[in-house]
Amino acid sequence: MTSIIKSTTCGRKKGGYGTKMMNAIASELTDGAWEMSALPNGQMRVTLSWHLP
Repeated sequence: MTSIIKSTTCGRKKGGYGTKMMNAIASELTDGAWEMSALPNGQMRVTLSWHLP
């Protein structure tokens, strides 16, 4: 399981409930991984990926 959290200038906490949920979801998927990244307009994008058997 791999997760990447890119830092933001918004001052958001890392490791909250949403992060724990994404880790749990990704860990249940085959080669599951997720990434959270900050968009230029201040919003966040969360991408979940996995391999189908």
